[in-house]
Amino acid sequence: NKEESKKEVAKLISKFSAIPKTELNEMKEEQIKFRFIEPLFEAAVPVLGEGQVALARPWQVDPRAQ
Repeated sequence: NKEESKKEVAKLISKFSAIPKTELNEMKEEQIKFRFIEPLFEAAVPVLGEGQVALARPWQVDPRAQ
């Protein structure tokens, strides 16, 4: 459902925005991808469509990087 998807995206953005900059600076790029970017893309699928999301994320995230 698109409305639920939008709420989930907003929740992820709020969660990310609440992290202090110093903590973000210490995180590895893979950690940020796994914890925030990948879930953001997953939440956006109902709004953007699978094809658009697949085009936007050409990387493979290693779940061990969390």
